[in-house]
Amino acid sequence: MKPLNKTVMTSAAALIIAAGSAFAQDVTTDTEMDTTTEAQVSTESNMDQAADDLESAAENTGDAIENTADDVANAAEDAADDVEQAAEETADDMENAADDMAADVDAEMDADADMAADTDMDTAVEGEGDQMAATEMSDDLEAAADLEISTLIGTPVVSQDGNDVGEIDNFYDMTGEIVAVVGIGGFLGIGEHDVAIGLDNLAVAETNDAGEPTQFMITGYTEEDLKSMTEFDTESAAVIDSSTSLRSAMNM
Repeated sequence: MKPLNKTVMTSAAALIIAAGSAFAQDVTTDTEMDTTTEAQVSTESNMDQAADDLESAAENTGDAIENTADDVANAAEDAADDVEQAAEETADDMENAADDMAADVDAEMDADADMAADTDMDTAVEGEGDQMAATEMSDDLEAAADLEISTLIGTPVVSQDGNDVGEIDNFYDMTGEIVAVVGIGGFLGIGEHDVAIGLDNLAVAETNDAGEPTQFMITGYTEEDLKSMTEFDTESAAVIDSSTSLRSAMNM
Protein backbone atom coordinates (compact mmCIF):
# COMPACT_ATOMS: atom_id res chain seq x y z
CA MET A 1 0.00 0.00 0.00
CA LYS A 2 2.87 2.36 0.73
CA PRO A 3 4.17 2.30 -2.80
CA LEU A 4 0.72 3.14 -4.13
CA ASN A 5 0.28 6.02 -1.73
CA LYS A 6 3.67 7.35 -2.71
CA THR A 7 2.70 7.15 -6.33
CA VAL A 8 -0.56 8.88 -5.69
CA MET A 9 1.15 11.62 -3.72
CA THR A 10 3.71 11.98 -6.38
CA SER A 11 1.03 12.31 -9.03
CA ALA A 12 -0.88 14.75 -6.90
CA ALA A 13 2.22 16.85 -6.42
CA ALA A 14 2.83 16.79 -10.10
CA LEU A 15 -0.70 17.92 -10.77
CA ILE A 16 -0.37 20.70 -8.25
CA ILE A 17 2.84 21.89 -9.82
CA ALA A 18 1.30 21.73 -13.27
CA ALA A 19 -1.77 23.59 -12.10
CA GLY A 20 0.39 26.22 -10.40
CA SER A 21 2.49 26.66 -13.49
CA ALA A 22 -0.62 26.97 -15.65
CA PHE A 23 -2.09 29.46 -13.22
CA ALA A 24 1.11 31.40 -13.19
CA GLN A 25 1.17 31.35 -16.98
CA ASP A 26 -2.41 32.54 -17.12
CA VAL A 27 -1.65 35.30 -14.66
CA THR A 28 1.37 36.26 -16.69
CA THR A 29 -0.63 36.22 -19.91
CA ASP A 30 -3.37 38.29 -18.34
CA THR A 31 -0.81 40.71 -17.06
CA GLU A 32 0.82 40.94 -20.44
CA MET A 33 -2.56 41.46 -22.07
CA ASP A 34 -3.41 44.13 -19.55
CA THR A 35 -0.09 45.80 -20.19
CA THR A 36 -0.61 45.60 -23.93
CA THR A 37 -4.07 47.05 -23.60
CA GLU A 38 -2.77 49.85 -21.42
CA ALA A 39 -0.03 50.47 -23.95
CA GLN A 40 -2.57 50.53 -26.75
CA VAL A 41 -4.77 52.88 -24.75
CA SER A 42 -1.77 55.08 -23.98
CA THR A 43 -0.76 55.06 -27.64
CA GLU A 44 -4.25 55.96 -28.77
CA SER A 45 -4.35 58.69 -26.13
CA ASN A 46 -1.00 60.02 -27.34
CA MET A 47 -2.17 59.90 -30.93
CA ASP A 48 -5.35 61.75 -30.02
CA GLN A 49 -3.28 64.34 -28.16
CA ALA A 50 -0.93 64.68 -31.13
CA ALA A 51 -3.90 65.09 -33.45
CA ASP A 52 -5.29 67.77 -31.16
CA ASP A 53 -1.91 69.43 -31.04
CA LEU A 54 -1.65 69.34 -34.83
CA GLU A 55 -5.14 70.75 -35.22
CA SER A 56 -4.37 73.49 -32.70
CA ALA A 57 -1.09 74.25 -34.45
CA ALA A 58 -2.89 74.39 -37.81
CA GLU A 59 -5.47 76.74 -36.37
CA ASN A 60 -2.76 78.91 -34.84
CA THR A 61 -0.87 78.92 -38.15
CA GLY A 62 -4.04 79.89 -40.01
CA ASP A 63 -4.72 82.66 -37.52
CA ALA A 64 -1.13 83.84 -37.84
CA ILE A 65 -1.37 83.83 -41.64
CA GLU A 66 -4.69 85.68 -41.51
CA ASN A 67 -3.27 88.21 -39.04
CA THR A 68 -0.22 88.65 -41.23
CA ALA A 69 -2.41 89.19 -44.28
CA ASP A 70 -4.46 91.74 -42.34
CA ASP A 71 -1.29 93.48 -41.21
CA VAL A 72 0.03 93.56 -44.78
CA ALA A 73 -3.31 94.88 -46.07
CA ASN A 74 -3.41 97.53 -43.33
CA ALA A 75 0.19 98.52 -44.04
CA ALA A 76 -0.55 98.77 -47.77
CA GLU A 77 -3.65 100.84 -47.06
CA ASP A 78 -1.70 103.12 -44.72
CA ALA A 79 1.05 103.47 -47.35
CA ALA A 80 -1.54 104.30 -49.99
CA ASP A 81 -3.09 106.89 -47.69
CA ASP A 82 0.35 108.39 -47.02
CA VAL A 83 1.10 108.53 -50.75
CA GLU A 84 -2.27 110.10 -51.50
CA GLN A 85 -1.79 112.68 -48.73
CA ALA A 86 1.74 113.45 -49.94
CA ALA A 87 0.44 113.83 -53.50
CA GLU A 88 -2.31 116.17 -52.32
CA GLU A 89 0.18 118.22 -50.30
CA THR A 90 2.53 118.36 -53.29
CA ALA A 91 -0.33 119.46 -55.55
CA ASP A 92 -1.33 122.11 -53.01
CA ASP A 93 2.26 123.30 -52.77
CA MET A 94 2.56 123.46 -56.55
CA GLU A 95 -0.75 125.32 -56.81
CA ASN A 96 0.34 127.77 -54.11
CA ALA A 97 3.69 128.23 -55.86
CA ALA A 98 1.89 128.84 -59.17
CA ASP A 99 -0.43 131.34 -57.48
CA ASP A 100 2.54 133.10 -55.90
CA MET A 101 4.37 133.16 -59.24
CA ALA A 102 1.26 134.49 -60.99
CA ALA A 103 0.89 137.15 -58.30
CA ASP A 104 4.56 138.10 -58.72
CA VAL A 105 4.15 138.26 -62.49
CA ASP A 106 1.00 140.36 -62.14
CA ALA A 107 2.76 142.66 -59.69
CA GLU A 108 5.73 142.95 -62.02
CA MET A 109 3.46 143.58 -64.99
CA ASP A 110 1.57 146.20 -63.00
CA ALA A 111 4.86 147.81 -62.02
CA ASP A 112 6.00 147.74 -65.64
CA ALA A 113 2.64 149.15 -66.74
CA ASP A 114 2.89 151.91 -64.14
CA MET A 115 6.44 152.64 -65.23
CA ALA A 116 5.38 152.62 -68.87
CA ALA A 117 2.45 154.91 -68.04
CA ASP A 118 4.78 157.25 -66.20
CA THR A 119 7.20 157.13 -69.12
CA ASP A 120 4.38 157.77 -71.59
CA MET A 121 3.15 160.63 -69.44
CA ASP A 122 6.65 162.06 -69.24
CA THR A 123 7.03 161.61 -72.98
CA ALA A 124 3.65 163.21 -73.56
CA VAL A 125 4.61 166.12 -71.32
CA GLU A 126 7.93 166.41 -73.11
CA GLY A 127 6.10 166.19 -76.43
CA GLU A 128 3.68 168.87 -75.34
CA GLY A 129 6.67 170.91 -74.21
CA ASP A 130 8.33 170.37 -77.57
CA GLN A 131 5.14 171.31 -79.37
CA MET A 132 4.77 174.35 -77.20
CA ALA A 133 8.38 175.19 -77.86
CA ALA A 134 7.75 174.72 -81.56
CA THR A 135 4.73 177.01 -81.32
CA GLU A 136 6.73 179.55 -79.37
CA MET A 137 9.59 179.15 -81.84
CA SER A 138 7.19 179.90 -84.66
CA ASP A 139 6.14 183.28 -83.27
CA ASP A 140 8.09 184.84 -86.12
CA LEU A 141 6.19 182.49 -88.43
CA GLU A 142 2.74 183.05 -86.91
CA ALA A 143 1.52 184.84 -90.02
CA ALA A 144 2.36 181.74 -92.07
CA ALA A 145 1.50 179.08 -89.50
CA ASP A 146 -2.08 178.34 -90.59
CA LEU A 147 -1.62 178.75 -94.32
CA GLU A 148 -1.33 175.77 -96.63
CA ILE A 149 2.23 175.08 -97.65
CA SER A 150 1.19 175.39 -101.30
CA THR A 151 0.57 179.12 -100.74
CA LEU A 152 4.05 179.55 -99.20
CA ILE A 153 5.96 177.88 -102.03
CA GLY A 154 7.60 180.48 -104.26
CA THR A 155 7.66 183.24 -101.61
CA PRO A 156 10.87 185.32 -101.86
CA VAL A 157 13.57 184.92 -99.21
CA VAL A 158 16.09 187.53 -98.07
CA SER A 159 19.20 187.30 -95.90
CA GLN A 160 19.40 188.91 -92.48
CA ASP A 161 21.03 191.83 -94.28
CA GLY A 162 17.95 192.25 -96.45
CA ASN A 163 19.53 190.92 -99.63
CA ASP A 164 17.53 188.68 -101.92
CA VAL A 165 18.97 185.17 -101.74
CA GLY A 166 16.28 182.96 -103.28
CA GLU A 167 12.75 181.63 -102.71
CA ILE A 168 10.88 178.87 -100.83
CA ASP A 169 10.97 175.67 -102.93
CA ASN A 170 9.15 173.41 -100.46
CA PHE A 171 8.99 172.11 -96.89
CA TYR A 172 10.40 168.71 -95.83
CA ASP A 173 10.36 166.49 -92.77
CA MET A 174 13.89 165.42 -91.86
CA THR A 175 13.33 162.70 -89.21
CA GLY A 176 10.96 164.89 -87.22
CA GLU A 177 12.50 168.26 -87.97
CA ILE A 178 10.62 170.55 -90.35
CA VAL A 179 12.87 172.44 -92.73
CA ALA A 180 12.28 174.93 -95.50
CA VAL A 181 14.19 174.20 -98.68
CA VAL A 182 15.36 177.47 -100.19
CA GLY A 183 16.78 177.80 -103.70
CA ILE A 184 19.83 180.06 -103.31
CA GLY A 185 20.98 182.10 -106.35
CA GLY A 186 20.24 181.20 -109.92
CA PHE A 187 17.76 182.79 -112.26
CA LEU A 188 14.25 181.53 -112.81
CA GLY A 189 15.20 178.31 -111.08
CA ILE A 190 18.28 177.76 -113.19
CA GLY A 191 21.54 177.33 -111.31
CA GLU A 192 19.87 177.35 -107.90
CA HIS A 193 21.67 175.89 -104.89
CA ASP A 194 19.06 174.23 -102.65
CA VAL A 195 19.75 174.37 -98.90
CA ALA A 196 17.70 173.26 -95.89
CA ILE A 197 16.84 175.98 -93.35
CA GLY A 198 15.38 175.05 -89.99
CA LEU A 199 12.27 176.91 -88.87
CA ASP A 200 14.31 178.37 -86.00
CA ASN A 201 16.18 180.39 -88.63
CA LEU A 202 13.16 181.36 -90.71
CA ALA A 203 10.88 184.33 -90.07
CA VAL A 204 8.15 186.25 -91.87
CA ALA A 205 9.73 189.52 -93.03
CA GLU A 206 6.75 191.13 -94.77
CA THR A 207 3.00 190.52 -95.09
CA ASN A 208 0.21 191.88 -97.31
CA ASP A 209 -2.92 193.62 -96.18
CA ALA A 210 -4.54 190.26 -95.46
CA GLY A 211 -1.67 189.40 -93.14
CA GLU A 212 -0.29 186.78 -95.45
CA PRO A 213 3.51 186.55 -95.76
CA THR A 214 5.02 188.05 -98.88
CA GLN A 215 8.65 187.66 -97.84
CA PHE A 216 10.70 185.40 -95.54
CA MET A 217 14.01 186.16 -93.88
CA ILE A 218 16.80 183.69 -93.05
CA THR A 219 18.44 184.54 -89.72
CA GLY A 220 21.75 183.32 -88.31
CA TYR A 221 23.42 182.91 -91.71
CA THR A 222 25.19 185.34 -93.99
CA GLU A 223 24.72 185.22 -97.73
CA GLU A 224 28.15 183.65 -98.05
CA ASP A 225 27.21 181.01 -95.45
CA LEU A 226 24.17 180.08 -97.47
CA LYS A 227 26.15 179.75 -100.68
CA SER A 228 28.73 177.49 -98.98
CA MET A 229 26.13 175.17 -97.39
CA THR A 230 25.84 171.55 -98.56
CA GLU A 231 23.36 170.94 -101.34
CA PHE A 232 20.09 169.55 -99.98
CA ASP A 233 19.37 165.93 -100.95
CA THR A 234 15.64 165.45 -101.48
CA GLU A 235 16.12 161.68 -101.01
CA SER A 236 17.18 162.24 -97.39
CA ALA A 237 13.81 163.63 -96.27
CA ALA A 238 10.06 163.33 -96.88
CA VAL A 239 8.26 166.14 -98.61
CA ILE A 240 5.29 167.48 -96.65
CA ASP A 241 1.86 167.42 -98.27
CA SER A 242 1.33 170.85 -99.77
CA SER A 243 -2.26 170.93 -98.50
CA THR A 244 -1.01 170.74 -94.90
CA SER A 245 -0.60 173.91 -92.88
CA LEU A 246 2.78 174.78 -91.49
CA ARG A 247 1.47 174.61 -87.91
CA SER A 248 0.07 171.09 -88.48
CA ALA A 249 3.37 170.01 -89.97
CA MET A 250 5.26 171.38 -86.98
CA ASN A 251 2.99 169.55 -84.51
CA MET A 252 3.00 166.17 -86.26
